[in-house]
Amino acid sequence: MIDIVPVSVALRRKEPHTKVYVACPYTDELPSVMQWRYEQVTIFSVYLLLRDVLAFSPISTTHHLVKFGMGVFFDAWERFDLSWMEWADELWVLCLPGWELSVGVAREIEFAESAGMTIRYIEWSPDAHPWAEIEGE
Repeated sequence: MIDIVPVSVALRRKEPHTKVYVACPYTDELPSVMQWRYEQVTIFSVYLLLRDVLAFSPISTTHHLVKFGMGVFFDAWERFDLSWMEWADELWVLCLPGWELSVGVAREIEFAESAGMTIRYIEWSPDAHPWAEIEGE
């Protein structure tokens, strides 16, 4: 059974100096959905970085390359993404709508499982940014 938790819980559970690879769905037939997913994972990644989490999001890093000819499907990015996963200690899946159907997220989870990485599934509400939690910290 998958345990989907708020980011505040995941932060309490991680070890110090943990390197985190952030996965989320990206590809969609609507460019506006891909843009929204990019924005959400980037907001989330900044939140982690501001808390001294060594977080890497391939979507935040490479979204702009699509307009210069890179593909949007996982097969175009698999080698790049999995090499960064080798760097990471943990995989954090940002559970945006559609994450369960994403070919890329499924492959990243498979890789993490085979490598024995800790996998954390992060609850996400499109209406609430993680900065709302700052008040309660």
